[in-house]
Parts: sequence; structure tokens; C-alpha cells
Amino acid sequence: MWPWLAVSGAAIALVVGAQLYFARIADDAALNRDRTIVQTGIAGWKKEIADKSSSVTIWDEAVQNLANAFDADWAGTNVGAYFLDNDYDAAIVLNGDDSPVYKASAEPENGELPGQLVAASAKLIDKVRRAEIARGSASSVLQTQQSISEAVDATAATLLNGRLFILTAALVQPDFGNVLPSADRSAIILSAMEVDEAFVDAMSQRFLLTGAHMHLAAPGDTLLEEFPVVENREARADLVDGAGNPVGVIDWNPPQPGKSLLMQIMPPVIVGMLGLAGWAIVLYQRSRKATQRLVASEARAAHLAYHDSLTGLPNRAMLADRMAHALAGIRRGGKSIAVHCIDLDRFKEVNDSYGHEAGDELIRKTAHLLSKACRQSDTLARLGGDEFAIIQLDATPDTAAQLAERIVKSLAEPIDLAAGRLFIGASVGVSMIPDGNIEPAEGLRQADLALYRAKDAGRGRYTFFDCDMDASVKGRRALQDDLRAALSAKALELHYQPQVNGRSEIVGLEALVRWKHPTRGHISPTVFIPLAEESGLIDDLGMFTLLKAFEDRGGSVCLNRFRGWDKWISASVMLRPGLAAAG
Repeated sequence: MWPWLAVSGAAIALVVGAQLYFARIADDAALNRDRTIVQTGIAGWKKEIADKSSSVTIWDEAVQNLANAFDADWAGTNVGAYFLDNDYDAAIVLNGDDSPVYKASAEPENGELPGQLVAASAKLIDKVRRAEIARGSASSVLQTQQSISEAVDATAATLLNGRLFILTAALVQPDFGNVLPSADRSAIILSAMEVDEAFVDAMSQRFLLTGAHMHLAAPGDTLLEEFPVVENREARADLVDGAGNPVGVIDWNPPQPGKSLLMQIMPPVIVGMLGLAGWAIVLYQRSRKATQRLVASEARAAHLAYHDSLTGLPNRAMLADRMAHALAGIRRGGKSIAVHCIDLDRFKEVNDSYGHEAGDELIRKTAHLLSKACRQSDTLARLGGDEFAIIQLDATPDTAAQLAERIVKSLAEPIDLAAGRLFIGASVGVSMIPDGNIEPAEGLRQADLALYRAKDAGRGRYTFFDCDMDASVKGRRALQDDLRAALSAKALELHYQPQVNGRSEIVGLEALVRWKHPTRGHISPTVFIPLAEESGLIDDLGMFTLLKAFEDRGGSVCLNRFRGWDKWISASVMLRPGLAAAG
């Protein structure tokens, strides 16, 4: 019996001991896994805080107004207001020498806070500076890619006067490269957000933590090992500073699956846990793919909102935005800009002869040639059809003429398409804008007027806008309005010229319409007839002439209108005896 009991007892003890051992291992593993998840969540939260800075730091305007020529008003509107409205406690702008040039704080009564934050961020600033050197100049980066989207930043926690803050130092960079840093070291935006109980509550809700609470790390604390031994078996996650030392600790009660396994049937639990883990992985993979598709779709939609789908160039909306920025630069004391409107001279012939595919290919090659003719600081946009526009910064009449001449010469060369070699040519209208107080649409309109003058002058050339063009257009529009009023008031006159046969007999009368303007005197038919055709008044003018002619000759008139493929008028006329009529 005793050997059997001993063996049975040993077997039971072994089974119980094995269960207790594996339960403890399961509890320790659950504790460490919980800590890893929360620690990863803290890292992700810190990255979210850092990513918010990129909305301001990766921006051509930020380079211009923070790094190149500091603008305090711009910093207040776009840095201070942005960060404070997003629950940050402070935002500080450092110049290339890492000296504060702008400070914004949610606690104006605590005037020492910004200075303390700058001092506590020395290692983060040094890390960003080293990353800036490793990245190289912004211009070299933009030579290999169209825009800069990767932030240069560093984030860490720090302890100040018993308060825990998350600090982020982010380098100011251009996005599209229209403005480049003028010095080797760009500006840095330093932001701070306090870690408080609201943060602990958010972490508890996100990761379903039980009994979570936060306290400051004790002096000399070190990071926990993979399987930590924590008092009362509480799980712990650390907030570390720039040197990797813990400055804050989050404690919570982790789940203890080992005890549950001892009280329940283990195989179903294990099967259930494995099934749940597999389903979680499937859900994670599906949600990750869906998120990636959504991000890509949003990025494409944002790109298409401001770019032409055929050429990839900025569209009219982005051109208006860039022109508004350029005009704002002039108002701040910048140099003049030039607006170029470009129109292909024989684009319709290509579409009609070779089809729209050849037309699209021609548009893409034209966009490439125009891009080569422009500087990196110029904005080239496609307005639609075969019409392009360029905003040339820091322009003079000479440099504007040189760019326009390069464009005309470049597009005068033969262009090889799949349909064959074609000669197209282009006309360019240029408007010099030295005053930033005009509207963007007005600057484009002036360049458009100059373009029409270039086309009227024979195409394949460029023309600068002058005030006479505007006066001519306004005068022509006023004359159209006067003609419409004269037709409405029946103020035009008819002069009759007899038509005779070989026997000197009058066989008809030719009615000639004449217009005597009340202030301009007699207007030639060679002027107001084309004007009527352009303004859609030619039908009204023809009707007036018919009615007036019949009335002057003393007839009764019956007019009928018919609409079909063409519009035509039939008239039956009863004249007094002895009068001849020609129809």
C-alpha cells in the first residue's frame, strides 16, 4: 500500500504542482503581455502627439515665417493658437541658434514654464539637430521627391516641479519646396502636453485596465525587465525621459488567467483562447488593410482636389491659393510677381485630326516642357483644356520676358507624339503685379487679356498686359450695352439705296442700317455688326431692319418664325400702289 500511496501522492503532488507552476507562469506572462501592450500604447500616444506637430512644421509658409524671416503675428496665429486649441500646455519656436523667439503658454501666470521646458528639451533638440544634418539640405531631398512628408522630430517625457510633461521637438521643413530654408539650421517648434489623470482614464478605457493609477517614478528607478517582480502583483508601464530613465509610472491590476484555469476545465479555455487569438489576428489584419485603403483613398482625394488628373500639375484651385500667398508676400515687402497665361495655338486641330488620345498626350508633353522652362520656385498649373498658367516669384520685366520667350521657343519646336511629329506653337500673355492688394482673379484676368492680344497679333509670341487693353475691353463691353439699348429703343436708322435695271427703272430698294450714337456720333457698320454677332444681338438687329424697312415703305407686315435645324423668317408684304419691293 505505502509504495502505491507514495506513488499516487507523488503523482497528485506532481499534477497539482504542475498546475500551480504553469498557472503562475501564465499569470506572469499575462502581466508582462499587459505591460507590453500598454507600453506600446504609450509609445503610440506619444507618436500621435508628435504627428500633430507636422501639420505646422512641414509647410512652406512655416519655413518662410519661422526660419527665414520670423513673423510674430504669423507664429501667434499658426503656432500658438493651433497648439493651445489642441490641449497643449505650451508651444515654443526656436531659431537656428536654438534660442526661443516665440512662446505661447496655457498658463500665462506661470511665466517660468516655457523657459523650464526649453532647458528640459536640450537632448531632444540635439537629437533633432543631428537628424537634420543626417537628412541633408531640404533642396537635396526635393531633388529626388516631389514633396517632404517625413517629420524630423523627437519625443520624450520630462518631470518639472512635480508635473509630468510629454515634450516634442519638431524641425520646420518645406512641403513642396516653394520656400527653402535660407540657413543650414532651420527653426524648431517645441510643444508640451501635461500627463494627468485624464490620460490614465483614457488608457484604462482603451486597454480595459483595472485599478489603473499613475505616480511619479522614485529617484534611481530603472526600467523593468521582461518578467518583472512587482509588489502586490501589479502591472507597471513606464514613461521615460530623453535619456531613457523612467519619470512616471502607471500601475494596474492585470488579469490572472492561471487562477481561472485552476477553477475551470482547461482544454475548453485553451481552445477558446486560441480561437479568440486567431480571430483577433484576423480582425486586426482586416482592419489594418481597411485603414491602409482608407488612408490611401483620402490622400488621393486630397491630391486630386488640388491637382490636374491628366498632368499631375496644380489645378486652378491651387493656383489661386499660391497666388494669394504670393500677393501676401508682396504686401509684406516682397518683390513683384509675374503671371503668365499660356495657350496652345493649334490644339483643336490636333484633337480634330488625331483624336482626343493624341490631344491628351500633347497636353502631357506640353506640361513637361513648361516644367523644364520654369524655376523650382515658380508655380505651373493647368487651368483646363490647352490653357496653362505660371506664377513667377521675384520677377522683373526682364526675367518675365526671358521666361515667356523660353516658353514660346520651347513650344515652337516640333513635338513627337505617337501620331507623328507635330508643330504646335503657343501664345503667352504676361501680367506684372507689383502691388499685392489686387485679387488673384484680377491678376489672372490681366494675363488672359494679354494672351488674347498675343493671339490677335499673329500667335507664336508673348505680350505684356497694359492698361490700354483693359480700357479697350471695357469700351467694347460698354458699346455692346449701348447697342442693346439702341435696339430696344429702336434708335437705329435705315438709309435706302435704289436698285435700277438697264432701263433706269427702279426695281427695288436696298435698306442700309446706320447707328448714330448719342455721344460718339456715327458708328461704322464694320464696328457694330461684328459687335452684334459677338454679343448675340445679330438676330435682333436683322428683325429690326426687316420691320423698319416694311414700316418705312408703308406696307402691312405678317411675320412668322419657324424653328428647325435653322431659324428663318417668312414675310408677306402689302405695298401701296406704284411702289416696288425687293425681298
